[in-house]
Amino acid sequence: MINADKKQLLKIINEKQVYTFDAIKYLSGENNDGKNDSKGFFKLSDDEKVQLIAWILNNLKKVKYYSKYNTSYGIKNIFKKSALGFYVYGGAFKEAMLICGFEVKDVRDENWIFNVSDACCKELNTRYFKNKKEGWQVL
Repeated sequence: MINADKKQLLKIINEKQVYTFDAIKYLSGENNDGKNDSKGFFKLSDDEKVQLIAWILNNLKKVKYYSKYNTSYGIKNIFKKSALGFYVYGGAFKEAMLICGFEVKDVRDENWIFNVSDACCKELNTRYFKNKKEGWQVL
């Protein structure tokens, strides 16, 4: 990514905190061990923020429905196994999804259900994982 584009994206990312008032108590870390704290997204390095946002925008497709099969936990693990992926806490991943414009079915759930295409998640799973007799293996 060109440095000017990266700087512009970072400016947009750092200015955009999109969680709703209803979601704040579930994202604040008050009711958990901090792993669901959306502020964790803003603690990521600039490169990590850009990589995560870019991956979401380039790989996930918004739809008008919610699929119970595509939770924040599952999608986060797909990201982690991608070529430029890394481990990220759930709250940070949820905030990144909101920044990218995805909608949540119910913020009270621990693992949020977003309006993400089933087909794109299935394709990503196929791309990054292969079912072996001894378990799932990263391709």
